[in-house]
Amino acid sequence: MHRCLFPILISSNDLFFLFLSVSYSSSRKPARTMSAPSTSAADITEGTEDDMALRFLNHCLSNAVQVHYLVTSSLQGGDWQTSTLLGAEAQAYMRALLAAYASSSTFRRRLVSGDSLHYLQCLTDEATRADFVRVAAAPSFSFASS
Repeated sequence: MHRCLFPILISSNDLFFLFLSVSYSSSRKPARTMSAPSTSAADITEGTEDDMALRFLNHCLSNAVQVHYLVTSSLQGGDWQTSTLLGAEAQAYMRALLAAYASSSTFRRRLVSGDSLHYLQCLTDEATRADFVRVAAAPSFSFASS
């Protein structure tokens, strides 16, 4: 079993601190086009953010085991209902990712699994996301795709 490669710490303010403490605010959206190699700091940062988003999808949402680890690491307190993944800023970031990857075949080709977008949809669907988090937190969820 492999754990999600991103040590995701989601603060009480619902900010994602992915990997090297890169944070995304609710106003930040993933780029719609792939960044070309460049020497400017802005282009390097944008490329890094594109890479971080892709890594998040490929390493944290590519299968049921990874989703289980992501969800359990996001739980606060002793219940299975309070998850920082359900916060407004986390939801805005994940919806922006879903929109970008769902609308771009170039982006989708870079995914290691089509399940990434399915799980992202489950985590952002307003009607079912809280139930999905409870189900994904259960130990048996990691066997769902075995």
